[in-house]
Amino acid sequence: MDIGHQPVSGRGTVHSVTSVHHGFVAGVDLPYLVALIELDEQPGLRLLTNVVECAPEQVHIGMRVSVVFEPVEGADGVSLPRFRPEDGR
Repeated sequence: MDIGHQPVSGRGTVHSVTSVHHGFVAGVDLPYLVALIELDEQPGLRLLTNVVECAPEQVHIGMRVSVVFEPVEGADGVSLPRFRPEDGR
């Protein structure tokens, strides 16, 4: 099996989503969305991440999303992939 890094488009589809309303960490805005995003490049390839830049009630299974990288506060140079709705939500 050949395992390695390959670039991807950063586009995908919401496969599953849940809205978190209970704070587990101080300073995290509630509610926030946790979703499985299926990447366009490979059916079945899913990334557990957050959906941002939209109201929780707008997110739905099958919604098209694209990646945005958010810097981690206090972690110099580290950014995490999040997904936002593509234009034309």
